[in-house]
Amino acid sequence: EQLRAALELMRSQSASALERVQHEANIAAQAQAREFERAATQRDARLDEAREGLRALNATVARFKAREDALLQRLAQADGEKGAMQAEREQLLSQLATLREKFSEVRNREQCVAGA
Repeated sequence: EQLRAALELMRSQSASALERVQHEANIAAQAQAREFERAATQRDARLDEAREGLRALNATVARFKAREDALLQRLAQADGEKGAMQAEREQLLSQLATLREKFSEVRNREQCVAGA
């Protein structure tokens, strides 16, 4: 009878100890779950910040690309205008040379007429 009582007491103490251990394990697991949730929330906030920074950087890159494109277009236009101006200059120089020749011919004729 005493053996049964002792055995029953041991079972009761074991069950009680097991319940305590399980309770402490549950508390620790809940604390760990809260810590993981906090860390995940912080990570998500950092990711959101990084995404926002990346969006801002992409917007800045797009603005610079647009400015670069506009400048390249202006440069191409200026090059075209420069080419047109050079062609016009060549034409004017050619006309000037022709006028000088004609002027020289007229002067020679005048000198011949004056000398005759």
